Amino acid sequence: MISVLAAYQFPSKDIAVARLATPAYGIRPLGLSTVAPKTGEILRITGWGALDDANPVPATHLQAGQVRVVTVDSTTVGVVGYRPEPITSACLDDSGAPYFAELRPGVARLVSIESTGPGCPHNQVETTSRVNNLIFSWLRSTIHVTG
Repeated sequence: MISVLAAYQFPSKDIAVARLATPAYGIRPLGLSTVAPKTGEILRITGWGALDDANPVPATHLQAGQVRVVTVDSTTVGVVGYRPEPITSACLDDSGAPYFAELRPGVARLVSIESTGPGCPHNQVETTSRVNNLIFSWLRSTIHVTG
């Protein structure tokens, strides 16, 4: 287990950065996207959230699925379930979960983070927060200032 020395919370979105007491080895960092995703693009989501609203208990292992981008605006990305099925969606305790584009094996870029959506599982639009605008700037400045 690695201790957290400090945590830095973004003021209005579900994202934080933690400064660890010791380095975490064997973990490849996820790059940040500098451009907005395109409608129709497939993203991967991962999270430890519940599997459904009826039994809101966090998962015992990391969950993963794919979603399709259906809307893009200045601060958000709307996504719907894609794989393994159309009801693939974020759920309780997935707040801040990453949505990332897999560019090639072993290379991915963070596109957005979980923000809000209907009860789960569902086949409706899930709202995620883009990272290539204010969040990108905040992350870079926070990492630079805190070392």
